[in-house]
Amino acid sequence: MDQLTRDGWTSIEIMCEEGHTELLEWSREQFAELKQIGSEKGITWSIHAPINGCNLAADAGSGRDMTIETMKRCLEIACFLDSTHVVMHAGEVNV
Repeated sequence: MDQLTRDGWTSIEIMCEEGHTELLEWSREQFAELKQIGSEKGITWSIHAPINGCNLAADAGSGRDMTIETMKRCLEIACFLDSTHVVMHAGEVNV
């Protein structure tokens, strides 16, 4: 974030995938700090929900339940940061 803000970016999408999934485990204090940075620098945030391991189109079961919980967490984060939008991929129907 430091590099992006130094370079003048004011619209930043936060990816919750691969090496960035730790965002889903951040504390409220960490998000408050990020929100403060956004306020100070005039940044608008968006969230990109995970793709790997998430499948909103899956039939009922533990995989779908886990996906729903992950998506809820992404929406909570987005709401807290006053994000402009959340990118979620629908997944695929396994026939």
